[in-house]
Amino acid sequence: MKNLHLVFTNYEGFGWSIHSPQLPGLAAGRTTSTDIVNDTPEILRFAGASTDDVGAPNVYVHEEHARTDPYGNEYLIRMYGPPNGDASDREHLAGLAAGAVDDGIWTDAERAKQPLLSTEERLIIVALPTDTLGWIRDQMDSDDSATLIVAAPGVGANAVWNVPYSVPGFESNLGRDLVELGLSDTSTVDEMLRALLAADAAVPSKALPESTAFRRELTSV
Repeated sequence: MKNLHLVFTNYEGFGWSIHSPQLPGLAAGRTTSTDIVNDTPEILRFAGASTDDVGAPNVYVHEEHARTDPYGNEYLIRMYGPPNGDASDREHLAGLAAGAVDDGIWTDAERAKQPLLSTEERLIIVALPTDTLGWIRDQMDSDDSATLIVAAPGVGANAVWNVPYSVPGFESNLGRDLVELGLSDTSTVDEMLRALLAADAAVPSKALPESTAFRRELTSV
């Protein structure tokens, strides 16, 4: 197994779960983040993973928080957080996104452009310009669609690009096939944005209020 992506989801008030696109049979839950972190090596061994070392170079830990906006729309806000590493840029963006959900900032028209998972949540993935499309794809299940949140400093303070992204064929609901734009799994998010904008794709952007609504908990997995 080349890379292993582990997604730890915090269902506030209901505990934590762990899943991985590379381990389809993996499904486990614990009451607290401490419990699920402590039990992760055993959980991985039981799931038949190639390693039970969460700190291994080919293991990527993603922290995800379930949120519901004032109108009942459910979201999953996800960020990559390297164990014992700096993730301040991603945490800042995750905070903006979580705050936007909590305050109901996104309009009906904007929500309509945020793809739904089969479970009816909207998955928001925090992305940096240097992330590759393949790396993002590998943290998603085969039929997942998500909205990538990327900082848009040239647009305004705390502005973000909102880029719909789905696994099959790198298609997005911006009406552009990323492969036709000359992109591949080694292309970066920055290259994707440049290609979309060069093709006159209407990439949505929005300035979000400052927020720390997303507080990273898995800092020492």
